[in-house]
Amino acid sequence: FLDEDERLDDCPFCTNAVIRNVNASYIFYCDHPECGKVSCLICRKACPKFEDDYATDELIAEMEKHFICAALADDKRELD
Repeated sequence: FLDEDERLDDCPFCTNAVIRNVNASYIFYCDHPECGKVSCLICRKACPKFEDDYATDELIAEMEKHFICAALADDKRELD
């Protein structure tokens, strides 16, 4: 059902799933009206939402963890 350049990504917090390009970000923005969470598709944990242009140091540090997840995605896929 999926083309070579597509993957099925699902929200770790609800039943929503979306077909996306294989090169799409590993940060998932759920568009389900009852969920709406932002999550990392590698570690399957919630990511902080930036409500305005100014994030706290804690929010930035938390988001940087998920950028590390993305950098290690290929290694995780091999282990899975």
